[in-house]
Amino acid sequence: MIAAVRGVLDHIEQHSGTGSPRIGQVLNIPGLRSWRVSGFPLIWLYFERKDCLDVVRLLGERQDIPSILNVPNAETGTAPDEADEIAAARRARPT
Repeated sequence: MIAAVRGVLDHIEQHSGTGSPRIGQVLNIPGLRSWRVSGFPLIWLYFERKDCLDVVRLLGERQDIPSILNVPNAETGTAPDEADEIAAARRARPT
């Protein structure tokens, strides 16, 4: 597994622009790219810079990526932790 994970980073470093911009587009994070690790349920999230690769995270494919990256909810405009606090306050209010 370690060799596969490292191999992906080597590939991305040598072949810029090969990762998918889809997750970045969906989450409205300009420049965020992703690349899956072949044979494992893992995905690298990263930014390509002029002189380096800026790795954000290595995540499992089934993890809640928007929550991990603290991306605001498109409907409410709140970040996941803020949304949880708002929901808890609403539940605590007397009816």
